[in-house]
Amino acid sequence: MHMNLLEALPNCARIGFTGTPILMGKKKKTTDIFGSYIDVYRLVDAETDGGSRAICMRPHVKERPRRRDLDEVFEDMFAEHTPEELEEIQRRYATKGDVLEAEKLIASKARNICGIT
Repeated sequence: MHMNLLEALPNCARIGFTGTPILMGKKKKTTDIFGSYIDVYRLVDAETDGGSRAICMRPHVKERPRRRDLDEVFEDMFAEHTPEELEEIQRRYATKGDVLEAEKLIASKARNICGIT
């Protein structure tokens, strides 16, 4: 469609709105296609004006041994219970979904990832 528009309207003004610049290796870049920038709104601008929040990431996280999942921990903790009791415990208390959607747990993990105490 892009090529058809350029062929039909070779002298038209072209304006592009993008959150991710076009970088095609040795091929064309955003400015090659659309010309110079009219305005630039960078991530730091969005953070400054409150439009978004910074996400902290650790680029060099060492690989840890595989962690046991929730089901494995549950099975070990309640190994002495019968299958019927296990089913009742699971029904009455936290399920995997409850844990994954727990706001306090999510906030705690986010603080840990960002190194906030």
